[in-house]
Amino acid sequence: MSLYKRLIKYVIPYRRQLFFAIICMLVVAITTLALPWFIKVILANALSTHNILQLNLTLLAAFVTVFIWTLAQYGQNFLMGYIGQKMIYTLRNEIFEHLMFLPLKFYKDTQTGQIMSRIINDIFLLENFVVFGVIHMLKEPLVLLGAISIAFYLNWQLALLVLVVIPFIALSIFILGKKMKKTTLKIQGKIADVSAVLQEIISGIHVIKVFGMESYEKDRFKEVNKRYFNAFLKRVKITAASAPLVHFFSTVGTLAIIWFGAYQVLKGILTIADLIAFALYLASMSSPIKKLVDLNLLIQQALAASERIFEVIDLEIKIAEHPQAKELSPILGKVEFKDVYFSYGDELILKGINLEVNQGEVLALVGPSGNGKTTIVNLITRLYDPDSGQIMIDGYDVREIKTQSIRQQIGVVPQEIILFSGTIRENIAYGKIDASESEIISAAKAANAHEFITNLPDGYETQIGEQGVKLSGGQRQRLAIARAIIRKPKILILDEATSSLDSESETLIQTALTEIMRHQTTIVIAHRLSTVINADKIAVVDKGRIVELGTHHELLQQKGLYSRLYL
Repeated sequence: MSLYKRLIKYVIPYRRQLFFAIICMLVVAITTLALPWFIKVILANALSTHNILQLNLTLLAAFVTVFIWTLAQYGQNFLMGYIGQKMIYTLRNEIFEHLMFLPLKFYKDTQTGQIMSRIINDIFLLENFVVFGVIHMLKEPLVLLGAISIAFYLNWQLALLVLVVIPFIALSIFILGKKMKKTTLKIQGKIADVSAVLQEIISGIHVIKVFGMESYEKDRFKEVNKRYFNAFLKRVKITAASAPLVHFFSTVGTLAIIWFGAYQVLKGILTIADLIAFALYLASMSSPIKKLVDLNLLIQQALAASERIFEVIDLEIKIAEHPQAKELSPILGKVEFKDVYFSYGDELILKGINLEVNQGEVLALVGPSGNGKTTIVNLITRLYDPDSGQIMIDGYDVREIKTQSIRQQIGVVPQEIILFSGTIRENIAYGKIDASESEIISAAKAANAHEFITNLPDGYETQIGEQGVKLSGGQRQRLAIARAIIRKPKILILDEATSSLDSESETLIQTALTEIMRHQTTIVIAHRLSTVINADKIAVVDKGRIVELGTHHELLQQKGLYSRLYL
Protein backbone atom coordinates (compact mmCIF):
# COMPACT_ATOMS: atom_id res chain seq x y z
CA MET A 1 0.00 0.00 0.00
CA SER A 2 2.92 2.36 0.72
CA LEU A 3 3.93 2.15 -2.94
CA TYR A 4 0.44 3.22 -4.01
CA LYS A 5 0.54 6.11 -1.53
CA ARG A 6 3.91 7.27 -2.83
CA LEU A 7 2.72 7.15 -6.43
CA ILE A 8 -0.48 9.04 -5.58
CA LYS A 9 1.70 11.88 -4.30
CA TYR A 10 2.79 12.52 -7.88
CA VAL A 11 -0.84 12.66 -9.10
CA ILE A 12 -2.12 15.17 -6.48
CA PRO A 13 -0.79 18.28 -8.32
CA TYR A 14 -3.04 17.34 -11.25
CA ARG A 15 -6.20 16.66 -9.26
CA ARG A 16 -8.23 19.10 -11.37
CA GLN A 17 -7.38 17.25 -14.58
CA LEU A 18 -8.01 13.97 -12.75
CA PHE A 19 -11.47 15.19 -11.68
CA PHE A 20 -12.46 15.93 -15.28
CA ALA A 21 -10.90 12.65 -16.44
CA ILE A 22 -13.05 10.76 -13.91
CA ILE A 23 -16.15 12.63 -15.15
CA CYS A 24 -15.27 11.53 -18.70
CA MET A 25 -14.80 7.94 -17.48
CA LEU A 26 -18.20 7.97 -15.79
CA VAL A 27 -19.78 9.23 -19.03
CA VAL A 28 -17.98 6.49 -21.00
CA ALA A 29 -19.18 3.85 -18.53
CA ILE A 30 -22.80 5.09 -18.61
CA THR A 31 -22.94 5.38 -22.42
CA THR A 32 -21.33 1.94 -22.80
CA LEU A 33 -24.07 0.46 -20.63
CA ALA A 34 -26.82 2.44 -22.41
CA LEU A 35 -26.23 1.05 -25.91
CA PRO A 36 -27.41 -2.55 -25.22
CA TRP A 37 -30.53 -1.09 -23.59
CA PHE A 38 -31.38 0.81 -26.79
CA ILE A 39 -31.11 -2.46 -28.72
CA LYS A 40 -33.47 -4.10 -26.21
CA VAL A 41 -35.96 -1.23 -26.67
CA ILE A 42 -35.78 -1.56 -30.47
CA LEU A 43 -36.36 -5.32 -30.33
CA ALA A 44 -39.00 -5.26 -27.60
CA ASN A 45 -41.02 -2.19 -28.50
CA ALA A 46 -40.27 -0.44 -31.80
CA LEU A 47 -40.26 -3.56 -33.99
CA SER A 48 -43.11 -5.35 -32.22
CA THR A 49 -45.44 -2.30 -32.41
CA HIS A 50 -44.37 -1.35 -35.99
CA ASN A 51 -43.91 2.22 -34.75
CA ILE A 52 -41.51 3.92 -37.23
CA LEU A 53 -41.31 7.14 -35.20
CA GLN A 54 -40.34 5.27 -32.04
CA LEU A 55 -37.76 3.30 -34.04
CA ASN A 56 -36.25 6.52 -35.45
CA LEU A 57 -36.19 8.27 -32.08
CA THR A 58 -34.53 5.24 -30.45
CA LEU A 59 -31.88 5.13 -33.19
CA LEU A 60 -31.30 8.89 -32.85
CA ALA A 61 -30.85 8.51 -29.10
CA ALA A 62 -28.40 5.67 -29.73
CA PHE A 63 -26.47 7.84 -32.22
CA VAL A 64 -26.29 10.73 -29.73
CA THR A 65 -25.10 8.29 -27.07
CA VAL A 66 -22.32 7.01 -29.37
CA PHE A 67 -21.29 10.61 -30.15
CA ILE A 68 -21.13 11.49 -26.43
CA TRP A 69 -19.18 8.26 -25.80
CA THR A 70 -16.65 9.27 -28.48
CA LEU A 71 -16.08 12.74 -26.97
CA ALA A 72 -15.83 11.35 -23.42
CA GLN A 73 -13.44 8.61 -24.57
CA TYR A 74 -11.17 11.25 -26.16
CA GLY A 75 -11.38 13.39 -23.01
CA GLN A 76 -10.40 10.56 -20.65
CA ASN A 77 -7.56 9.39 -22.93
CA PHE A 78 -6.10 12.88 -23.35
CA LEU A 79 -6.40 13.91 -19.70
CA MET A 80 -4.98 10.64 -18.33
CA GLY A 81 -2.20 10.75 -20.93
CA TYR A 82 -1.36 14.30 -19.81
CA ILE A 83 -1.42 13.38 -16.10
CA GLY A 84 0.65 10.26 -16.73
CA GLN A 85 3.32 12.04 -18.74
CA LYS A 86 3.58 14.91 -16.24
CA MET A 87 3.84 12.43 -13.39
CA ILE A 88 6.60 10.46 -15.14
CA TYR A 89 8.36 13.71 -16.10
CA THR A 90 8.39 14.76 -12.43
CA LEU A 91 9.50 11.34 -11.19
CA ARG A 92 12.28 11.05 -13.77
CA ASN A 93 13.54 14.52 -12.79
CA GLU A 94 13.37 13.58 -9.10
CA ILE A 95 15.37 10.39 -9.50
CA PHE A 96 17.96 12.20 -11.65
CA GLU A 97 18.25 15.07 -9.15
CA HIS A 98 18.69 12.54 -6.34
CA LEU A 99 21.38 10.76 -8.35
CA MET A 100 23.27 14.05 -8.69
CA PHE A 101 23.60 14.35 -4.91
CA LEU A 102 24.34 10.73 -4.03
CA PRO A 103 27.86 10.15 -2.68
CA LEU A 104 30.68 9.13 -4.99
CA LYS A 105 30.73 5.73 -3.29
CA PHE A 106 27.37 4.90 -4.90
CA TYR A 107 28.83 5.43 -8.37
CA LYS A 108 31.92 3.40 -7.55
CA ASP A 109 29.77 0.50 -6.33
CA THR A 110 27.09 0.66 -9.07
CA GLN A 111 27.56 0.05 -12.79
CA THR A 112 26.49 2.86 -15.12
CA GLY A 113 24.16 0.53 -17.02
CA GLN A 114 22.40 -0.41 -13.77
CA ILE A 115 21.74 3.26 -13.01
CA MET A 116 20.53 3.99 -16.54
CA SER A 117 18.16 1.02 -16.38
CA ARG A 118 16.35 2.57 -13.39
CA ILE A 119 15.82 5.85 -15.25
CA ILE A 120 14.86 4.30 -18.60
CA ASN A 121 13.53 0.73 -18.31
CA ASP A 122 11.86 0.94 -14.89
CA ILE A 123 10.35 4.35 -15.60
CA PHE A 124 9.00 2.97 -18.90
CA LEU A 125 7.05 0.21 -17.13
CA LEU A 126 5.62 2.70 -14.67
CA GLU A 127 4.80 5.11 -17.50
CA ASN A 128 3.02 2.32 -19.38
CA PHE A 129 0.75 1.71 -16.40
CA VAL A 130 0.04 5.38 -15.59
CA VAL A 131 -0.69 6.42 -19.17
CA PHE A 132 -2.66 3.36 -20.26
CA GLY A 133 -3.54 1.37 -17.16
CA VAL A 134 -5.11 3.92 -14.80
CA ILE A 135 -7.93 4.59 -17.29
CA HIS A 136 -8.98 0.94 -17.18
CA MET A 137 -8.45 0.71 -13.42
CA LEU A 138 -11.09 3.41 -12.87
CA LYS A 139 -13.47 2.72 -15.75
CA GLU A 140 -13.69 -1.06 -16.17
CA PRO A 141 -14.94 -1.84 -12.61
CA LEU A 142 -17.76 0.70 -13.16
CA VAL A 143 -18.77 -0.92 -16.46
CA LEU A 144 -18.56 -4.40 -14.91
CA LEU A 145 -20.65 -3.48 -11.84
CA GLY A 146 -23.15 -1.63 -14.01
CA ALA A 147 -23.51 -4.57 -16.41
CA ILE A 148 -23.97 -7.03 -13.50
CA SER A 149 -26.60 -4.75 -11.90
CA ILE A 150 -28.61 -4.48 -15.13
CA ALA A 151 -28.22 -8.24 -15.66
CA PHE A 152 -29.81 -8.83 -12.22
CA TYR A 153 -32.61 -6.45 -13.18
CA LEU A 154 -33.27 -8.38 -16.41
CA ASN A 155 -33.04 -11.87 -14.88
CA TRP A 156 -31.62 -12.58 -11.45
CA GLN A 157 -31.33 -16.33 -12.08
CA LEU A 158 -29.08 -15.87 -15.12
CA ALA A 159 -27.10 -13.20 -13.28
CA LEU A 160 -26.35 -15.65 -10.46
CA LEU A 161 -24.62 -17.92 -12.97
CA VAL A 162 -22.32 -14.98 -13.82
CA LEU A 163 -21.35 -14.65 -10.15
CA VAL A 164 -20.46 -18.36 -10.06
CA VAL A 165 -17.90 -17.87 -12.85
CA ILE A 166 -16.31 -14.60 -11.63
CA PRO A 167 -14.49 -16.13 -8.55
CA PHE A 168 -12.63 -18.56 -10.83
CA ILE A 169 -11.51 -15.65 -13.03
CA ALA A 170 -10.53 -13.58 -9.96
CA LEU A 171 -8.43 -16.45 -8.59
CA SER A 172 -6.63 -16.77 -11.93
CA ILE A 173 -5.94 -13.02 -11.93
CA PHE A 174 -4.54 -13.14 -8.37
CA ILE A 175 -2.20 -16.09 -9.01
CA LEU A 176 -0.93 -14.78 -12.34
CA GLY A 177 -0.47 -11.26 -10.93
CA LYS A 178 1.65 -12.53 -8.05
CA LYS A 179 3.89 -14.43 -10.43
CA MET A 180 4.10 -11.44 -12.77
CA LYS A 181 5.49 -9.09 -10.09
CA LYS A 182 8.15 -11.60 -9.05
CA THR A 183 9.10 -12.24 -12.68
CA THR A 184 9.22 -8.53 -13.54
CA LEU A 185 11.69 -7.84 -10.72
CA LYS A 186 13.97 -10.51 -12.19
CA ILE A 187 13.53 -9.17 -15.72
CA GLN A 188 14.39 -5.61 -14.70
CA GLY A 189 17.51 -6.90 -12.98
CA LYS A 190 18.55 -8.81 -16.10
CA ILE A 191 17.91 -5.92 -18.50
CA ALA A 192 20.00 -3.74 -16.17
CA ASP A 193 22.81 -6.31 -16.53
CA VAL A 194 22.48 -6.12 -20.33
CA SER A 195 22.65 -2.30 -20.19
CA ALA A 196 25.69 -2.42 -17.90
CA VAL A 197 27.65 -4.83 -20.11
CA LEU A 198 26.67 -2.93 -23.27
CA GLN A 199 27.80 0.40 -21.79
CA GLU A 200 31.05 -1.16 -20.60
CA ILE A 201 31.79 -2.69 -24.02
CA ILE A 202 31.03 0.49 -25.97
CA SER A 203 33.12 2.70 -23.66
CA GLY A 204 36.01 0.22 -23.80
CA ILE A 205 35.85 -0.56 -27.53
CA HIS A 206 39.38 0.77 -28.16
CA VAL A 207 40.91 -1.62 -25.63
CA ILE A 208 38.73 -4.48 -26.88
CA LYS A 209 40.00 -4.02 -30.43
CA VAL A 210 43.69 -3.60 -29.65
CA PHE A 211 43.61 -6.75 -27.49
CA GLY A 212 41.60 -8.66 -30.11
CA MET A 213 38.84 -9.47 -27.58
CA GLU A 214 35.86 -9.04 -29.94
CA SER A 215 34.92 -12.74 -29.77
CA TYR A 216 35.24 -12.81 -25.98
CA GLU A 217 32.99 -9.76 -25.60
CA LYS A 218 30.54 -11.18 -28.13
CA ASP A 219 30.21 -14.33 -26.00
CA ARG A 220 29.97 -12.27 -22.79
CA PHE A 221 27.14 -10.18 -24.20
CA LYS A 222 25.43 -13.27 -25.62
CA GLU A 223 25.48 -14.89 -22.16
CA VAL A 224 23.97 -11.89 -20.32
CA ASN A 225 21.44 -11.45 -23.12
CA LYS A 226 20.48 -15.14 -22.81
CA ARG A 227 19.80 -14.69 -19.08
CA TYR A 228 17.54 -11.75 -19.92
CA PHE A 229 15.79 -13.85 -22.59
CA ASN A 230 15.17 -16.71 -20.14
CA ALA A 231 13.76 -14.31 -17.53
CA PHE A 232 11.55 -12.58 -20.10
CA LEU A 233 10.28 -15.95 -21.36
CA LYS A 234 8.66 -16.48 -17.96
CA ARG A 235 6.73 -13.24 -18.41
CA VAL A 236 5.67 -14.40 -21.88
CA LYS A 237 4.36 -17.66 -20.37
CA ILE A 238 2.33 -15.77 -17.75
CA THR A 239 0.93 -13.33 -20.32
CA ALA A 240 0.18 -16.17 -22.73
CA ALA A 241 -1.68 -18.11 -20.03
CA SER A 242 -3.82 -15.21 -18.80
CA ALA A 243 -6.03 -14.71 -21.89
CA PRO A 244 -6.82 -18.43 -22.49
CA LEU A 245 -7.65 -19.01 -18.80
CA VAL A 246 -10.06 -16.08 -18.68
CA HIS A 247 -11.49 -17.05 -22.06
CA PHE A 248 -12.05 -20.63 -20.87
CA PHE A 249 -13.99 -19.63 -17.75
CA SER A 250 -15.87 -16.90 -19.64
CA THR A 251 -16.86 -19.24 -22.46
CA VAL A 252 -17.98 -22.03 -20.12
CA GLY A 253 -20.02 -19.50 -18.15
CA THR A 254 -21.50 -17.97 -21.32
CA LEU A 255 -22.53 -21.37 -22.70
CA ALA A 256 -24.22 -22.26 -19.42
CA ILE A 257 -26.01 -18.91 -19.31
CA ILE A 258 -27.17 -19.10 -22.96
CA TRP A 259 -28.41 -22.67 -22.43
CA PHE A 260 -30.35 -21.69 -19.32
CA GLY A 261 -31.64 -18.52 -21.00
CA ALA A 262 -32.84 -20.46 -24.06
CA TYR A 263 -34.52 -22.93 -21.73
CA GLN A 264 -36.40 -20.04 -20.05
CA VAL A 265 -37.45 -18.64 -23.48
CA LEU A 266 -38.85 -22.06 -24.46
CA LYS A 267 -40.75 -22.17 -21.17
CA GLY A 268 -42.11 -18.64 -21.78
CA ILE A 269 -40.38 -17.24 -18.69
CA LEU A 270 -38.07 -14.94 -20.68
CA THR A 271 -38.58 -13.00 -23.93
CA ILE A 272 -36.15 -13.22 -26.83
CA ALA A 273 -35.54 -9.45 -26.55
CA ASP A 274 -34.56 -9.83 -22.88
CA LEU A 275 -32.30 -12.79 -23.70
CA ILE A 276 -30.52 -10.83 -26.45
CA ALA A 277 -30.19 -7.82 -24.12
CA PHE A 278 -28.81 -10.10 -21.40
CA ALA A 279 -26.33 -11.58 -23.89
CA LEU A 280 -25.21 -8.07 -24.84
CA TYR A 281 -24.67 -7.15 -21.20
CA LEU A 282 -22.83 -10.44 -20.76
CA ALA A 283 -20.57 -9.34 -23.59
CA SER A 284 -20.23 -5.97 -21.83
CA MET A 285 -18.93 -7.85 -18.76
CA SER A 286 -16.48 -9.91 -20.82
CA SER A 287 -14.54 -6.90 -22.13
CA PRO A 288 -13.90 -5.30 -18.67
CA ILE A 289 -12.91 -8.67 -17.20
CA LYS A 290 -10.31 -9.23 -19.94
CA LYS A 291 -9.01 -5.68 -19.57
CA LEU A 292 -8.80 -6.07 -15.78
CA VAL A 293 -6.73 -9.24 -16.25
CA ASP A 294 -4.30 -7.35 -18.50
CA LEU A 295 -4.41 -4.42 -16.08
CA ASN A 296 -3.47 -6.61 -13.13
CA LEU A 297 -0.39 -7.82 -15.00
CA LEU A 298 0.42 -4.20 -15.87
CA ILE A 299 0.00 -3.16 -12.21
CA GLN A 300 2.35 -5.89 -11.01
CA GLN A 301 4.99 -4.81 -13.54
CA ALA A 302 4.57 -1.18 -12.44
CA LEU A 303 4.84 -2.10 -8.75
CA ALA A 304 8.03 -4.07 -9.39
CA ALA A 305 9.47 -1.12 -11.34
CA SER A 306 8.38 1.31 -8.59
CA GLU A 307 10.22 -0.72 -5.97
CA ARG A 308 13.44 -0.38 -7.96
CA ILE A 309 12.87 3.35 -8.61
CA PHE A 310 12.15 4.19 -4.95
CA GLU A 311 15.11 2.02 -3.94
CA VAL A 312 17.33 4.68 -5.53
CA ILE A 313 15.29 7.68 -4.33
CA ASP A 314 15.45 6.32 -0.75
CA LEU A 315 19.24 6.05 -0.77
CA GLU A 316 20.70 8.34 1.86
CA ILE A 317 22.55 11.46 0.72
CA LYS A 318 25.42 11.17 3.17
CA ILE A 319 27.16 14.36 2.09
CA ALA A 320 24.31 16.51 3.35
CA GLU A 321 24.31 20.24 4.02
CA HIS A 322 24.42 21.31 7.67
CA PRO A 323 21.21 23.24 8.51
CA GLN A 324 23.30 26.29 9.50
CA ALA A 325 25.90 25.89 6.73
CA LYS A 326 27.64 29.17 5.91
CA GLU A 327 28.22 30.76 2.51
CA LEU A 328 32.01 31.21 2.36
CA SER A 329 32.88 33.54 -0.47
CA PRO A 330 35.52 34.49 -1.37
CA ILE A 331 37.91 32.12 0.39
CA LEU A 332 41.62 32.84 0.94
CA GLY A 333 42.77 29.27 0.46
CA LYS A 334 44.28 28.01 3.70
CA VAL A 335 43.69 24.25 4.07
CA GLU A 336 44.20 22.16 7.22
CA PHE A 337 43.75 18.45 8.01
CA LYS A 338 43.39 17.68 11.71
CA ASP A 339 43.79 14.02 12.68
CA VAL A 340 41.67 12.82 9.75
CA TYR A 341 40.63 9.17 9.46
CA PHE A 342 38.69 7.82 6.50
CA SER A 343 37.57 4.33 5.52
CA TYR A 344 36.04 2.98 2.38
CA GLY A 345 33.68 0.21 3.47
CA ASP A 346 35.66 -1.90 5.93
CA GLU A 347 39.02 -0.76 4.59
CA LEU A 348 40.78 2.03 6.47
CA ILE A 349 42.29 4.34 3.83
CA LEU A 350 43.58 7.36 5.78
CA LYS A 351 45.03 7.11 9.28
CA GLY A 352 45.49 10.27 11.30
CA ILE A 353 46.31 12.76 8.53
CA ASN A 354 47.65 16.11 9.81
CA LEU A 355 48.53 18.73 7.21
CA GLU A 356 48.57 22.50 6.86
CA VAL A 357 48.78 24.42 3.58
CA ASN A 358 48.87 28.19 3.87
CA GLN A 359 47.37 30.61 1.39
CA GLY A 360 49.42 30.70 -1.82
CA GLU A 361 51.58 27.68 -0.94
CA VAL A 362 52.18 24.66 -3.14
CA LEU A 363 51.79 21.27 -1.47
CA ALA A 364 52.85 18.14 -3.32
CA LEU A 365 51.48 14.72 -2.38
CA VAL A 366 53.77 11.88 -3.45
CA GLY A 367 54.15 8.22 -2.68
CA PRO A 368 53.32 4.77 -4.03
CA SER A 369 50.02 4.33 -5.92
CA GLY A 370 46.88 3.35 -4.01
CA ASN A 371 47.96 4.79 -0.68
CA GLY A 372 45.39 7.59 -0.25
CA LYS A 373 46.73 10.66 -2.11
CA THR A 374 43.62 11.15 -4.30
CA THR A 375 41.38 10.46 -1.30
CA ILE A 376 43.01 13.38 0.55
CA VAL A 377 42.07 15.87 -2.20
CA ASN A 378 38.60 14.33 -2.58
CA LEU A 379 37.94 15.13 1.07
CA ILE A 380 38.74 18.81 0.45
CA THR A 381 35.99 19.04 -2.20
CA ARG A 382 33.61 16.99 0.03
CA LEU A 383 33.24 14.14 -2.40
CA TYR A 384 33.56 12.22 0.86
CA ASP A 385 33.39 13.18 4.53
CA PRO A 386 35.97 11.88 7.02
CA ASP A 387 35.05 9.25 9.60
CA SER A 388 36.69 11.44 12.22
CA GLY A 389 38.86 14.53 12.42
CA GLN A 390 38.41 17.87 10.64
CA ILE A 391 39.19 19.38 7.26
CA MET A 392 39.37 23.16 7.54
CA ILE A 393 39.30 25.89 4.89
CA ASP A 394 40.17 29.35 6.19
CA GLY A 395 39.51 28.03 9.70
CA TYR A 396 36.02 26.67 8.91
CA ASP A 397 35.17 22.97 9.01
CA VAL A 398 34.10 22.08 5.45
CA ARG A 399 31.01 20.36 6.90
CA GLU A 400 29.85 23.76 8.19
CA ILE A 401 30.24 25.48 4.79
CA LYS A 402 27.80 25.22 1.89
CA THR A 403 29.30 22.63 -0.40
CA GLN A 404 28.74 24.64 -3.58
CA SER A 405 30.46 27.70 -2.10
CA ILE A 406 33.56 25.51 -1.58
CA ARG A 407 33.50 23.74 -4.94
CA GLN A 408 32.92 26.94 -6.94
CA GLN A 409 36.27 28.24 -5.68
CA ILE A 410 38.27 25.07 -6.27
CA GLY A 411 39.68 24.07 -9.65
CA VAL A 412 40.37 20.37 -10.18
CA VAL A 413 42.27 18.56 -12.91
CA PRO A 414 41.53 14.88 -12.20
CA GLN A 415 43.79 11.99 -13.11
CA GLU A 416 41.03 10.46 -15.24
CA ILE A 417 40.12 13.17 -17.75
CA ILE A 418 36.36 13.50 -18.31
CA LEU A 419 35.16 15.70 -21.17
CA PHE A 420 31.62 16.09 -22.50
CA SER A 421 30.30 15.79 -26.03
CA GLY A 422 30.04 19.28 -27.49
CA THR A 423 32.48 21.93 -28.60
CA ILE A 424 35.90 22.85 -27.26
CA ARG A 425 34.47 26.21 -26.19
CA GLU A 426 31.69 24.52 -24.18
CA ASN A 427 34.14 22.19 -22.45
CA ILE A 428 36.46 24.99 -21.34
CA ALA A 429 33.51 27.15 -20.25
CA TYR A 430 32.18 24.23 -18.18
CA GLY A 431 34.47 25.58 -15.44
CA LYS A 432 32.71 28.95 -15.65
CA ILE A 433 29.40 28.86 -17.53
CA ASP A 434 29.23 32.64 -18.04
CA ALA A 435 32.86 32.97 -19.19
CA SER A 436 33.58 35.59 -21.84
CA GLU A 437 35.41 34.91 -25.11
CA SER A 438 38.59 36.50 -23.79
CA GLU A 439 38.47 34.40 -20.59
CA ILE A 440 38.12 31.19 -22.61
CA ILE A 441 41.05 32.07 -24.87
CA SER A 442 43.16 33.18 -21.89
CA ALA A 443 42.56 29.88 -20.10
CA ALA A 444 43.38 27.93 -23.27
CA LYS A 445 46.63 29.87 -23.71
CA ALA A 446 47.60 29.28 -20.07
CA ALA A 447 47.07 25.54 -20.58
CA ASN A 448 49.05 25.59 -23.84
CA ALA A 449 45.91 24.59 -25.74
CA HIS A 450 45.23 27.70 -27.85
CA GLU A 451 47.65 26.77 -30.63
CA PHE A 452 46.28 23.29 -31.32
CA ILE A 453 42.70 24.60 -31.03
CA THR A 454 43.22 27.32 -33.65
CA ASN A 455 44.82 24.77 -35.98
CA LEU A 456 41.61 22.73 -36.01
CA PRO A 457 39.22 23.44 -38.94
CA ASP A 458 36.47 24.76 -36.64
CA GLY A 459 38.72 26.16 -33.93
CA TYR A 460 36.91 26.62 -30.62
CA GLU A 461 33.66 25.38 -32.23
CA THR A 462 35.18 21.95 -32.98
CA GLN A 463 32.97 19.07 -31.84
CA ILE A 464 35.15 16.76 -29.72
CA GLY A 465 32.83 13.72 -29.60
CA GLU A 466 31.89 11.59 -26.61
CA GLN A 467 34.60 11.79 -23.92
CA GLY A 468 36.67 13.91 -26.33
CA VAL A 469 37.33 10.86 -28.51
CA LYS A 470 38.39 13.08 -31.47
CA LEU A 471 41.31 14.53 -29.50
CA SER A 472 44.61 13.05 -28.39
CA GLY A 473 45.25 12.26 -24.73
CA GLY A 474 47.49 15.32 -24.34
CA GLN A 475 44.93 17.61 -25.98
CA ARG A 476 42.18 16.32 -23.67
CA GLN A 477 44.36 16.92 -20.65
CA ARG A 478 45.15 20.49 -21.70
CA LEU A 479 41.42 21.20 -22.09
CA ALA A 480 40.88 19.83 -18.57
CA ILE A 481 43.55 22.20 -17.25
CA ALA A 482 41.96 25.14 -19.08
CA ARG A 483 38.57 24.19 -17.64
CA ALA A 484 40.01 24.19 -14.10
CA ILE A 485 41.90 27.49 -14.29
CA ILE A 486 39.21 29.52 -16.11
CA ARG A 487 37.38 30.05 -12.82
CA LYS A 488 40.60 31.49 -11.27
CA PRO A 489 40.22 29.21 -8.27
CA LYS A 490 41.55 30.03 -4.82
CA ILE A 491 42.54 26.37 -4.43
CA LEU A 492 43.90 24.44 -7.42
CA ILE A 493 44.12 20.64 -7.28
CA LEU A 494 46.26 18.88 -9.90
CA ASP A 495 46.01 15.10 -9.84
CA GLU A 496 48.73 13.95 -12.25
CA ALA A 497 47.84 16.96 -14.41
CA THR A 498 50.67 16.47 -16.90
CA SER A 499 50.77 12.67 -17.05
CA SER A 500 49.38 12.46 -20.62
CA LEU A 501 51.61 15.17 -22.11
CA ASP A 502 54.70 14.87 -24.23
CA SER A 503 57.91 16.36 -22.83
CA GLU A 504 57.65 19.61 -24.80
CA SER A 505 54.03 20.27 -23.80
CA GLU A 506 54.77 19.30 -20.22
CA THR A 507 57.58 21.83 -20.01
CA LEU A 508 55.39 24.59 -21.45
CA ILE A 509 52.51 23.77 -19.13
CA GLN A 510 54.75 23.53 -16.08
CA THR A 511 55.96 27.05 -16.87
CA ALA A 512 52.37 28.27 -17.25
CA LEU A 513 51.25 26.49 -14.08
CA THR A 514 54.15 27.96 -12.12
CA GLU A 515 52.82 31.43 -12.97
CA ILE A 516 49.22 30.42 -12.18
CA MET A 517 50.16 28.79 -8.87
CA ARG A 518 51.54 32.05 -7.51
CA HIS A 519 48.01 33.36 -7.06
CA GLN A 520 46.34 30.51 -5.17
CA THR A 521 46.89 27.54 -2.92
CA THR A 522 47.87 24.53 -5.01
CA ILE A 523 47.85 20.84 -4.14
CA VAL A 524 49.68 18.63 -6.62
CA ILE A 525 49.61 14.84 -6.80
CA ALA A 526 52.54 13.56 -8.81
CA HIS A 527 54.38 10.34 -9.53
CA ARG A 528 57.11 12.08 -11.52
CA LEU A 529 58.93 13.73 -8.66
CA SER A 530 60.84 16.02 -11.02
CA THR A 531 57.61 18.04 -11.39
CA VAL A 532 57.36 18.92 -7.68
CA ILE A 533 60.93 19.88 -6.81
CA ASN A 534 59.96 23.51 -6.27
CA ALA A 535 56.89 22.82 -4.08
CA ASP A 536 56.79 24.66 -0.73
CA LYS A 537 55.95 21.40 1.02
CA ILE A 538 56.09 17.78 -0.05
CA ALA A 539 54.07 15.22 1.91
CA VAL A 540 55.02 11.57 1.37
CA VAL A 541 51.95 9.34 1.77
CA ASP A 542 52.41 5.64 2.46
CA LYS A 543 49.74 3.17 3.61
CA GLY A 544 47.32 5.97 4.49
CA ARG A 545 49.78 7.93 6.64
CA ILE A 546 52.03 10.92 6.05
CA VAL A 547 55.40 9.41 6.73
CA GLU A 548 57.57 12.38 5.65
CA LEU A 549 56.98 16.13 5.27
CA GLY A 550 59.34 18.84 4.10
CA THR A 551 60.92 20.50 1.08
CA HIS A 552 62.64 18.59 -1.68
CA HIS A 553 66.10 19.16 -0.22
CA GLU A 554 65.01 18.39 3.34
CA LEU A 555 63.46 15.10 2.29
CA LEU A 556 66.51 14.05 0.27
CA GLN A 557 68.66 14.61 3.35
CA GLN A 558 66.37 12.36 5.44
CA LYS A 559 67.23 9.47 3.07
CA GLY A 560 63.80 7.93 3.60
CA LEU A 561 61.03 6.84 1.24
CA TYR A 562 61.10 10.10 -0.76
CA SER A 563 64.81 9.76 -1.37
CA ARG A 564 64.34 6.18 -2.61
CA LEU A 565 61.44 7.18 -4.89
CA TYR A 566 63.39 10.15 -6.31
CA LEU A 567 66.54 8.21 -6.99
